[in-house]
Amino acid sequence: MNKEKVCGVNYVFHASGNAGGMTPLLDREEKPVISSIINR
Repeated sequence: MNKEKVCGVNYVFHASGNAGGMTPLLDREEKPVISSIINR
């Protein structure tokens, strides 16, 4: 059984050449941006 956790946190991903990185997207108050999750 495939169980996937979904939290709604938005992330930013940047890649350049052979390197890349991912970090949570933060608002002006440095809190993570969270989107509502729609059940399908």
